[in-house]
Amino acid sequence: MRNKIITVDCDGVIMENIWGRNWTNQAKKDSGSGLYEKLNLTWATLNHRWRKPLPGIEMAMKQLREEGYTLVMVTSRKEYLRNLTMWWLKMWGLDRYFDGFYFNNYGVTAVESKVKNIGQIRPTGHIDDNEATVMELANKYIDMTVYWLKMTNDKLLITNENKNVIRVESWGEIEKKILNSKH
Repeated sequence: MRNKIITVDCDGVIMENIWGRNWTNQAKKDSGSGLYEKLNLTWATLNHRWRKPLPGIEMAMKQLREEGYTLVMVTSRKEYLRNLTMWWLKMWGLDRYFDGFYFNNYGVTAVESKVKNIGQIRPTGHIDDNEATVMELANKYIDMTVYWLKMTNDKLLITNENKNVIRVESWGEIEKKILNSKH
């Protein structure tokens, strides 16, 4: 049996999503002037003041840790957002539940970054809210369970290739599914 490691996305999984922004297929490259990074960091600093953790996350993470799971945050956020991200996690007391933090240090799309980082970690499960990421991870790592956190009525199209995807609607449901799984 592999180690009980669960990787967890940040935006839309740990914290509320930013309204109207979907960075999944964008490489987030700057022109070299640093202007994009400065503007994005300013915007992120402002919006982190009102963004909250998703309901039930702290209780679920505490229970998973008590059951022997290692939790690792894997985000497509760039390295320049690390300090802000860590500040936010600490502000809400969530930093203590994680054993590691992986950011997008590759200059690639969100999906490509997560696939690469998760390939290095080789967890038993990953929690994400983005359908493109979920499908890519499910197809690439068929021995890993991918928990698709979707808090709407949208339906995930399960095919034979991605039977390792479990759709969940809350952190309470995530906790139950993981604890009742075979890993």
